[in-house]
Formats: sequence, C-alpha cells, structure tokens
Amino acid sequence: MSFEGGTSVWHWEVPDAPLPEDRRLLSAAELDRSAAMAPRRATEFVTSRAAVRSVLSDLFGIPPGDIGLGRRACPGCGGTDHGPPAIVHPETPLWISVSHTVGLGALALSDRPVGVDVEERRPVELPQLARTVLSAEERRWLDGLPDDRDRLRGFFTCWTRKEAVLKAIGVGITGHLPAWHSHPDRSDDIVITAPGGAWGAWRVRDLNMGPHWSASVSGPADALGPLHVRPWARPGGRPSPTNPQERADR
Repeated sequence: MSFEGGTSVWHWEVPDAPLPEDRRLLSAAELDRSAAMAPRRATEFVTSRAAVRSVLSDLFGIPPGDIGLGRRACPGCGGTDHGPPAIVHPETPLWISVSHTVGLGALALSDRPVGVDVEERRPVELPQLARTVLSAEERRWLDGLPDDRDRLRGFFTCWTRKEAVLKAIGVGITGHLPAWHSHPDRSDDIVITAPGGAWGAWRVRDLNMGPHWSASVSGPADALGPLHVRPWARPGGRPSPTNPQERADR
C-alpha cells in the first residue's frame, strides 16, 4: 500500500469487547492506559490503536509494533501532552487524526494538517446541548427540520464538522463553539472560517458512514486535495459495517 496524496480516511468496526489480536499490537503503556478506562471506551481505544498501527504498518512496510505514536505540540499553548496525534516512528511529514465512537473508528492521513471526527447519533438532550454547541443561525436551521430524527442527524452534522476543523487546527474542542458556523444547509464544498480569522479557513467534507453515525474530515481550505475513503478490516475479519467498496471523491 502506498500513500496516494491528498487525504485518505480508513474506517473500521469497533466490536463489543477488545479482541486478543488487537491487544497484542498495543504497547504496555497503552494497555495500562486502556485498563483505566470504562469498558466501552477501552474497547474503542484498543481497537482503534490496533487499526491505526495496522494501516500504518502496511503503508510504511514495517511491523505494527514498530509504529511510534505520539503528539505534536499544541498550537494554542505549546504543550506536548495534549497536542494533535503524530507519527513518531518512522519519521514522516504526514499528518494524522484519529476518532472513535460506539461501533466505529476512523483514521485520516494527509500531507497537510487534517482532522476527522465520527460520532454515533446517540440520543441527547437536544435543546440544551444545541444552545451550548450551535450558533443562533444553526439552531434556527435545526428547528426548521421536519422531525426529531432529522434534527438529531442535523445536530451531529454540525458537531462533527466543527470538531473536525478544531482537530485539524490541533486544539480540539475548545473555545466558544457557537461562534463557529458549520453551514449545515450545505452539503458540498464547505469552508469554515475560524471566528476572528485567527486560525484561517478550513475545508470540510462529510463522510457517509451509514445510518447510525455522522462523520466529517477537514483540512486547509486550499489544500485538502483528493479524498480517498476505504474500510479497514483485520486479516480474516470483516470490513467496517458501512459501504464495503473503496471509493475516491475528487
């Protein structure tokens, strides 16, 4: 496997419990970290770390255990303990972003800063959460949707777009989210500009991950490039429960 340029996204199924073959791909420190998590969160973490190591192993042609994962410095404060994820070994100019939720995980890889977010469309206290997350214009758009199911999907579209941008910037969920406008009434060629222009402009594309999840990927407005989306499955396993066909959107 080779990197095709632009942005690539791999997605995978997260099982109900960690699989032994996935645990074997994690370091002792990662296993200790997972042991301190709630069971569901630990399963997401173990599965996703194994998937990321496997994808990068195929890409770089080295064993999964030799893949070194760490963090870049936070662009907001310079801290090295909470910045965006990074490939530490082998040395590479490529950027990564990882996201996981109930039943689904994803890895984005790009030659530019990149952010990916996946969210299960779980029941939430929508009116209260919308006031915390959405702009007034987004809330008006959401209120105009015909039913609760559409409003839930619309909310998570706004959420994943914003989080993908913030992860591409490298700061994660921070600041005043209602100040960010995600253009939920648009489905193509979305550009989100940071409030005040401090972090520039970021292009966002929604990802089709099936009926139970919302997902978005983001990169610099002028450099997201071709987008390649494909499922990942461990050898002998089944692919992600979404579209099993590789696709490329340009």
